[in-house]
Amino acid sequence: MEQKPLVFVLHIFLVLQLCQVVNSFRKYRGHQKHHNTVFTKHGHSEEDGGDQQQLQDEGITLHNECYFRYAETDHHYAFLRWLHHKNVSHYTPISPSYEKILRRVQPDDIKNGLQITMGTQHGQQQSCDIRHRRMKPVHPNMPIIDRALCQYEYILNYKPNRIPATLSEVKCICARPFTIGATRFECEPLYYHVRVLLFENDCLNYVEHTEKVAFACVPVFKPSIEYEDSFIDVPAEEPN
Repeated sequence: MEQKPLVFVLHIFLVLQLCQVVNSFRKYRGHQKHHNTVFTKHGHSEEDGGDQQQLQDEGITLHNECYFRYAETDHHYAFLRWLHHKNVSHYTPISPSYEKILRRVQPDDIKNGLQITMGTQHGQQQSCDIRHRRMKPVHPNMPIIDRALCQYEYILNYKPNRIPATLSEVKCICARPFTIGATRFECEPLYYHVRVLLFENDCLNYVEHTEKVAFACVPVFKPSIEYEDSFIDVPAEEPN
C-alpha cells in the first residue's frame, strides 16, 4: 500500500518526460521545415531534389509572419471584407497614389472597361500628336500621368464573381511615345499577376485564380529582325 503513491508519482514523471520528448521532436521538425524552406529559396542540393516538388506544392511557411502566428481565424473574414469594400471614391483596393485623377463612380456605373480617369491637363483630351505635345510646358508639380512618355488612362477591371471584384487597370492611349529624334519605340502595357478568389455563377464555390492586370504603360524598343543591313519591325510576342 505504501508503494502506490510512489508508483503514481513515477507515472506522472514518465508522462511529463514523454511530453517533453514529443514537444522537442515537434520543435525539431518545425526547425527542419523552416530550414528547408529557407534553403529552397536560395538553392537546393541533389540529395533533397526529390522533395523539391513537394515543398513547392505545399507552399512557403515563414513563422515570423503574423499570418501564421495569429491564433484566431477572424482575420480571414476581416481581410476579405476590407479587400472587397468599396464606395463611390474608393472602389478598388489597388489604385494610384495620386487619387485626384480618378473620378467618383456610382453603383449603377460600375462595369468592366469603364474609363475612370477624371481627365489630365485640366480635363482636356490628350492628343497623340508629337508636335502638339512638344508645345506643352512641363511643370515640376505635374502628376506622372501628364509627364509620361506613353500616354495612358485608368479603366475599371470588374468581375462580380471575383474577390476583389474591382481592380484599377492601365490602358495605353497612344501607339508611340512622345520622343525626340528616335522613332524605334512603341508603348506597351506592363502586366502583373494578381492572386484573387474567383466564384462560380452560383456564388457557392470559389477557386484560387490568377488575373493578369496592366499596371503601367511603358515605352519600349520595337521588336525587329535584321534583314540586308536594315531592320524590319515585327509584331511583339508575349514572353512565356
